Amino acid sequence: MEELEKRLRARGTETEEQILKRLRNAQAEIEQGKSPGIFDYILYNDKLEKCYETLKKLLGLHDYVAPPPKSAIEINLPKDHSVSKIDDKIIINCNPSGVEKESNNMIMLDVSFLKGGAPCRTRGLYFRAID
Repeated sequence: MEELEKRLRARGTETEEQILKRLRNAQAEIEQGKSPGIFDYILYNDKLEKCYETLKKLLGLHDYVAPPPKSAIEINLPKDHSVSKIDDKIIINCNPSGVEKESNNMIMLDVSFLKGGAPCRTRGLYFRAID
């Protein structure tokens, strides 16, 4: 608790009332965590690397090496294309202006399920060809 109070005060971002509330909440969480049957494991992050290694062991990931990411499907857009957005959908028209449509040359990106953002960790970007 002393370390938490020290860190909160050093930040200088909370009022005295907010600091006291955070300390009360932390104390209540610690007490609740001691109740039997609530948690299987308790991790302390005072030593971040040690905590991280312990977490990986608990999850069975200690010696896990992630496979390289799957190759992305390549889409080559022509230089002359247009883009429009409707709600969470992005429409890419690959037909050059003034050229009659010969085939399915529009792509719809659906970003409504997009999650993540870290490299190789983004999920939920869906696309399909449309008429």
